[in-house]
Amino acid sequence: MMEDIYDQAFSHQKFGNTKLKKGTYESCRFEDCDFQDLHLSQYTFIDSEFQDCDFSNIRWKESQFQDCLFTRCKLIGLRFEELSRFGLALELRDCRVDYSSMFGFAPARFKMTGGSAVEVDFSQAQLQSSTFEAVDFANAQFDHTNLSQAQMIDCLNLVLNPAENQVKGMSVSKRSLPGLLIPYGLKILE
Repeated sequence: MMEDIYDQAFSHQKFGNTKLKKGTYESCRFEDCDFQDLHLSQYTFIDSEFQDCDFSNIRWKESQFQDCLFTRCKLIGLRFEELSRFGLALELRDCRVDYSSMFGFAPARFKMTGGSAVEVDFSQAQLQSSTFEAVDFANAQFDHTNLSQAQMIDCLNLVLNPAENQVKGMSVSKRSLPGLLIPYGLKILE
């Protein structure tokens, strides 16, 4: 049975022990909660905040996240492309999304500030007009990724081939420029 939950706060809960009721969570706040290894398929979160939560290895097929904010969360080993595209809008602040897949990920809005995206597969993702600021992209893969009009500000370890990705209108800081030239075998001298 699906429930509608509004304006509730959840703190210091390990949802592996106490199952999170299936339903729609609107304007809810989750702080220091452990979602690890849960099946969150077909849940809906609207205007909700997650702070210091661990989502590692969850399954969230067809779940909806509309205008949700994640702060200092672990989102490790996830398949972002499995999320419902309906109203999909995420903001990640100082989060770790390492070893996740964003293959074909197509959010309406996406912003990531700080944190890391180590070894994330961004292949064929539709990230036009997205913002990435001070993100560590060590060993991340960009292949036929749409980054047109995206902002890549002070990102670390950003390596992508502009000839194999859509980058028209992308803003990139000087710090990230060498990673755009690596595919061409150029040596950058200081």
